[in-house]
Amino acid sequence: MNPQATILAVQLTRQRANSAMPDAPVLPDTEPRTRLRTRTARALRRVADRMDT
Repeated sequence: MNPQATILAVQLTRQRANSAMPDAPVLPDTEPRTRLRTRTARALRRVADRMDT
């Protein structure tokens, strides 16, 4: 299976799962470190916004 077909298959599977079960969790496709960095940056931005107001 080529990479494009794999990506398309994953996207279609996620769409089907989300439409059938809207509250079901979707498996993340990012590695944990990236997600942790994103969450940390988001939390720091929220704190900075609170300090500004």
